[in-house]
Amino acid sequence: VRLRQNYVALVGDLSKMYNSVKLSVEDQHVHRFWWRDLDTNKEPDHRILCKVPFGDRPSGQMVIVAMRNTADMHEETKPESAQFIKRDSYIDDLMGSFQDREEARRMMMETEEILKDGGLFVKEWVISGNDQDIKDISKLVSRDTQKVLGLIWKPKEDVFIYSICLTFGRKGPTMKETQNSKSELD
Repeated sequence: VRLRQNYVALVGDLSKMYNSVKLSVEDQHVHRFWWRDLDTNKEPDHRILCKVPFGDRPSGQMVIVAMRNTADMHEETKPESAQFIKRDSYIDDLMGSFQDREEARRMMMETEEILKDGGLFVKEWVISGNDQDIKDISKLVSRDTQKVLGLIWKPKEDVFIYSICLTFGRKGPTMKETQNSKSELD
């Protein structure tokens, strides 16, 4: 909802978020595995994962905690940007709205600085309206549509599109009906 609170909407996507956070030594011990590259004649190597893997149950929460702790380190020097990271993030997306484009540009730059200290990087930013007036942000991309929390957003027009598939009646033919129709075609 805060994405629509002010005039300028801003969406950022974090790059390889799960692979950006290092595991503690204690956590690395529970991520041990043996590897022999499908060569059964070879003795397996003993390996460990050093970064948070995608797919572990606590991975999402571990990365969110790391991102918030990184923001906490900058609470005094960049309070608005630290709040933006802590309050306006969902998994690997940052979404917020600002009074004007200059405030959004400042938020992009400060957010990238903060996240960099935690080993996290923004892959790209998308801003509502015409992005031609913000030239100094290299990761700012221009798109016709952008998925935001399961919705389709048209940033240039700053509107959301709802895609709905309505099915009236049954989902589809049963297996028996499919077999009968095939035999009728033969």
